[in-house]
Amino acid sequence: MSTWRCVRLGQQARDMLRALRQTLPPCPSVGSVTAGIEQLIQAGDLAPAARIFPGALAKKLGVPVEHVDLALADLAARGLVEVRASGRAIITSTAPDDGSPGGAYGRQQAADATKGGASAV
Repeated sequence: MSTWRCVRLGQQARDMLRALRQTLPPCPSVGSVTAGIEQLIQAGDLAPAARIFPGALAKKLGVPVEHVDLALADLAARGLVEVRASGRAIITSTAPDDGSPGGAYGRQQAADATKGGASAV
């Protein structure tokens, strides 16, 4: 294959990738997905003790499921959501904790610390 044909194929491939990139909708950041879920929680659209279905929530927000999973992990660290060992996410409160570790494990550690004991992991 001549050098000219290789260069021409490279240009065509680059043009096709540009066209493809322009057709893809912009995807919001995980931080904005986290903020969106937090707003739903605070507005009462997601009530305490309600189970969160990441697929349905991703569809509602128009974002990839992976972004919702990462956002739920962020919210779990702040104490708004508890992600259980089964992978299910549950709303735990409507207001973030005061900076203490999030989730059931963090609350157990905090309780044990006030008792003077250590948590058995």
